Amino acid sequence: VDSYLKIVLSQLQIPLVTRSRAALIQIKTFATRHNFDNCNAYICELFKELGAAKVSPKAGLSSAVFELKRTYRMVSKYTEKEFLDLPLCADLKINMAIDMIKAGITALYLGNPPLFIILTCKGLQMSLKYGISP
Repeated sequence: VDSYLKIVLSQLQIPLVTRSRAALIQIKTFATRHNFDNCNAYICELFKELGAAKVSPKAGLSSAVFELKRTYRMVSKYTEKEFLDLPLCADLKINMAIDMIKAGITALYLGNPPLFIILTCKGLQMSLKYGISP
């Protein structure tokens, strides 16, 4: 499985959707093997490749606090009705980034809790900016 995933992920001519599905499998494989450091580094690398966010896999508590404050400011601008009326996200790259957060949520939490906070906040920020990921 590992060699197949490496081949699929290295082929740029393969559609982005197919490569993203392979990336999700790779994230789940890292998490299943309790290889949290590689999983977290891989998620950060993919986030950067997708243009979703630049996040360090070694992010610390100060970065997490900064993202929490930033997210709080964004969320406070919305009413409950506005949250419920957010459109669906049409950007494939943003949807893929949010799917990666969901796929690696346990590894993020167990491997680096501040990174878990940062990427969760980034996911919420992207949802507010681009729409809800289906």
